[in-house]
Amino acid sequence: MIICSCFVVSDKDIRAAVEDGARDFREIRKTLKCSTNCGACYPHAREYFDQCLRDIGVPMPDRKYAAVNDDADL
Repeated sequence: MIICSCFVVSDKDIRAAVEDGARDFREIRKTLKCSTNCGACYPHAREYFDQCLRDIGVPMPDRKYAAVNDDADL
């Protein structure tokens, strides 16, 4: 499934990055460019990244991420 349409980053790309040692979402943003353009994918990409870490045994809190522009009209 495509998570970031701006840079065509899939769930498999994020999982592969985690399996290759990514432990910080900044690494995902740097290497895959995911959530660095429009930001619409940030909530889903971050939640999926956290889930991938949990799947390999890295303790992660359950969090909800807001979209980058959720409060743009405030």
